[in-house]
Amino acid sequence: MKIYRKFKMTLVVPICITLLVTSCKDKFTEEDLLNAQQTIDYSVVLKDVATLLGIEGATVSIVQNGVELTATTNALGVATFERISIGNGFPLTITATDYATINSNVFIFADYRQAEETEFFYTLSQTNELATVRGIVEIETDVTNQVREVLGSADVRAVFVPSSYNNLDLFNINFTITATTAADGTYSMDLPTFGDGVEYNIFVNDIEVAQTIAYSREQGQPLFPATLPQVADIPTVFSSSSPNDIPSISTSGFVPSVFATVNATPSGAGAQAAVFDVGGISAAGAITFIGINNAGLGYAASTTVPVTITSLFGGSGAVITANTGAGGQILSFNITNGGTGYPAGNPDANFNFATSSQNLSRSNELVRPGDIRVIDIYYGTGTSRTLDIL
Repeated sequence: MKIYRKFKMTLVVPICITLLVTSCKDKFTEEDLLNAQQTIDYSVVLKDVATLLGIEGATVSIVQNGVELTATTNALGVATFERISIGNGFPLTITATDYATINSNVFIFADYRQAEETEFFYTLSQTNELATVRGIVEIETDVTNQVREVLGSADVRAVFVPSSYNNLDLFNINFTITATTAADGTYSMDLPTFGDGVEYNIFVNDIEVAQTIAYSREQGQPLFPATLPQVADIPTVFSSSSPNDIPSISTSGFVPSVFATVNATPSGAGAQAAVFDVGGISAAGAITFIGINNAGLGYAASTTVPVTITSLFGGSGAVITANTGAGGQILSFNITNGGTGYPAGNPDANFNFATSSQNLSRSNELVRPGDIRVIDIYYGTGTSRTLDIL
């Protein structure tokens, strides 16, 4: 009898404990119910915009409550996040090999009647359905010659224009394709596109280079012959944002390739330096004539003074003297030897004046699959300089 009662008690006690534990686990509180209503399963479907097929293996990242969550798309292009809080926005990034990256801000509305939400995203292949844009980048880094210089190591950028294309939303795609010019100034870039085409903004960066230029003087310096013309390399800015090109020199004035000065200094009351111009140079490069613009005043009277010929671009051998009159002015010249190799006709030392730039920036350039577009880019003569020259 006693044995039977002890045995019965050992059976009953565990049963009571089991019932108590089970009752605690199965209890679904009001807080649990509210939490369940505040979350949702969120799925992303990633598709190739050209083929409309799902993209497998893409990485989808979101941020919830300061924590980054990631998922990988399956063979159908689907990635799912469970129990995502509703009513709050969060950033989303989708990356896939050989495809344009997607960046978006997602907002899941507080609708308690649904348990899941699915969003479709489309992206561009960067290996298929391509268009080619190529060309050459040229610039005026030397305005004393008649040729354009090519610009190596320059970046040409094509920025995708987010929009709706072929009735598909590509507003969440932002990417840039960059091509760097070769030593000969050429560039080529392949741009992702599809269907009836997509648009890009194509542009080059602002740059500053040393530009070779001839000028008569700097702003504030005295006039010729106190200041002599020269050729120098001056830092010059080439900008796509400036609507105007600066001239080769700020006044677009004539800078002689060859000029003459006398080796004598005028003195006395009203002394004034004479001003000449080398008005004739033959095709063979010999000086044939020197004109007098200002005879000057205060030179030694009735004598002969040597003349110095200076050329910015070569030539030598000229032997010339100037004759003064009784009033101390320069009256004439004696050309004993016209020399050789001087620039024929004594042209302006600068050949390019305010040459307009071309294609520094092109907006909404539409390209279609298979297009081959030639866009040559010309920086022109520049938009501003660090030195104010005349």
